[in-house]
Amino acid sequence: EVAIGHMEVNWGEQRGLAQAWEKLRLEVMPKRKEGRAMAQPLAGLGVTAECAFTGKPAVKDLREHGRTTLLSAEAFAKHTKVESAKGRLEKLFSFTEFKPPDEFDQLGGERGRARYIAVIHADGNRMSRRVIEYSQQASDNRDMMERMRTFSASVNQAGTQALQAVHNWLCKAPKTEDEKTAGGKPQWVVKDTLEGQEMVRLVDLNILPFRPLVYGGDDVTLVCEGRLGLPIAARLLQEFAHQTLADGLPLFACAGVAIVHTNYPFARAYALADDLCGKAKKQAREWDPEGAKLSLLHWHFATSGRTPEAWEEIAGWEYAVKEAGDLVMRPVIVAQDASVGTHWQSWEHFLAQIKGFRKPEWAGKRNKVKDLRT
Repeated sequence: EVAIGHMEVNWGEQRGLAQAWEKLRLEVMPKRKEGRAMAQPLAGLGVTAECAFTGKPAVKDLREHGRTTLLSAEAFAKHTKVESAKGRLEKLFSFTEFKPPDEFDQLGGERGRARYIAVIHADGNRMSRRVIEYSQQASDNRDMMERMRTFSASVNQAGTQALQAVHNWLCKAPKTEDEKTAGGKPQWVVKDTLEGQEMVRLVDLNILPFRPLVYGGDDVTLVCEGRLGLPIAARLLQEFAHQTLADGLPLFACAGVAIVHTNYPFARAYALADDLCGKAKKQAREWDPEGAKLSLLHWHFATSGRTPEAWEEIAGWEYAVKEAGDLVMRPVIVAQDASVGTHWQSWEHFLAQIKGFRKPEWAGKRNKVKDLRT
């Protein structure tokens, strides 16, 4: 859904652009958003089939690689842009040794075992407020325009460099059969992640186990092999925090990770990741009133069937006990400014908990871990 507003600018007045932009944000756009007609999609009838990706009514049969996939109008429209999207991705990252996957099945996992993918959605903190504060320092209309352009370009560059850094880090991880083997199959071993983490075995080591979907700016969405979801998301937030924007301040962001089966409706998985990201940003504002100096990571493992797309419903159903508290440590702090106080809900403490459960007294005793949760 899109709402568009327009405002005339009095270029002869020194603050004409600033005044027009402020009126556009505070008066025109709220009315446009409230007054627009919202389309009510038909959820389907008894005679319609379901799209494999969005869950909406299918309108097209896609026949590829000897199998048929049902697509909704939205999914089919995106499918027609596949080659264009691949070209943009390859131009940005200059893939050489490793190629991005075209299908979820190529992300990795082991045959004969349940396969999972991780949908990661990250978004910058207080970006609209930052561009307002930076542009308000302008001396005239031309200066304000240049500031807005410069800030926008710096955000785009920061997002691209962060994603490129994650790509380079991931490309250093694979081990060949000569270096490390598991049943004679090559592995993809990501360092600096969970201590003793189970290796991610791939059918083809030349396939990169992650694929950026939305990128360019502070809003990033990517998909990867399920067991790599948390370390890749944490690394992405850390790389974001290393970037400096045009206003001279670092870029802190929050991320949500939805880990689901490969055949799970992708649109629902993204909706869950987006909601988790929103909850992380809300928590960041509670710990830091400005909400711009913390990077938080939130996630959920959807191991059975369809999962509610709202985290509060999931938490109340699976983790919370009335009047007795809950077992939820998420979201956790991945990166922060030195001016923000420390908190026990951190990525380092989470890794320490994982290491604790991998010690001899807990390792291999899955029933005891489940009983502890109960």
